[in-house]
Formats: sequence, C-alpha cells, structure tokens
Amino acid sequence: MRGFSHLAGVLNGTLQSSNGETVTYQLNTALSSGRTSATVNAVQAESRQQVINDRGLITKVKTKDFLIKVEDLEDYGINQPRRDDIIVSEDGQKWQVTPPASGLDYFEYSDFKQYLYRIHTKKVKS
Repeated sequence: MRGFSHLAGVLNGTLQSSNGETVTYQLNTALSSGRTSATVNAVQAESRQQVINDRGLITKVKTKDFLIKVEDLEDYGINQPRRDDIIVSEDGQKWQVTPPASGLDYFEYSDFKQYLYRIHTKKVKS
C-alpha cells in the first residue's frame, strides 16, 4: 500500500498555483557564477514556536515564512537558503532570512521528501 506520501508533490503544486506569488530571492553574497538574485514562486506562511530566552523563560516567537520549491532555487544554482538573504514580495516588501531565535535554523524542509523549503524571515525595516 502506497499511503499518502505520493500526494506531497501534488499538494505542493496545488498550493503554489492557488496561493503563490512571484518573489525575488536576493542573495547576501553572489554565487561564483556572479548571480545575485532569482525570480521564483513562493507561498507566504507563518510559524509559531516556543523558545527559552536568555533568562530561562519560555517565549512565543512568530515568523513570516516563505514556502519555495527546492528545485526552483536549484535551477538558479542556489543550493539552499542562506542567512541574511532577502526575499522581496510582489508588493515590494523586503524580508530577511533569519532564524526565529538563537540556536534555531533559518530554514527547514516543509515536507518529508524535501521538495519544499520553509524559509523563516523577519521584515526589513524601511
């Protein structure tokens, strides 16, 4: 029995086409090819996590996330998101790739087969 794992790609495609937008992914440092940006489809989402702060208290952290297909970034030679890269949404807002809190990753895979990045960001102040 196959289960539902084969549906991950179908669901990701449906999500991208129904709620997606075109964003510009700007690299913090240029690739060896000289490339500094990529235009890809993304879906905006959010994450909520509980973390322990410097004083040992549990705090809740919310981030704006962008769901981007791994292959879309790889098509531009980008192997994975990097800290301090910038994502520019269709409305011109800028979002910096950053971990939700110290010690956490700034991206993770959104699905079991690692087809989709969930990239954590914070809004860049104008």
